[in-house]
Amino acid sequence: MKIANFDITVQDNEGDGYLARCDDIQGAFAEGETPEDAIANCISVIDMIIAYRRERNEQIPSKEQIETESVSVSIPVLAISPEEFENA
Repeated sequence: MKIANFDITVQDNEGDGYLARCDDIQGAFAEGETPEDAIANCISVIDMIIAYRRERNEQIPSKEQIETESVSVSIPVLAISPEEFENA
């Protein structure tokens, strides 16, 4: 399996959910109600763009591509107060 690494940036969308974008791929951005939703939606957009580029035999940009048998996933965790953490 070949893995491509992309950075996704998440920001508040002016009080209307969150916006996630991948600056490495033109057009790769998405919105979501939570940061996690925005990231998941952005990953779906990246998948669609990569599939489209493969169909057209176009280059797929990435910072790094590696061959691997496993995948490591980083998941953002929203900051919560100590009180909220104790009650979770």
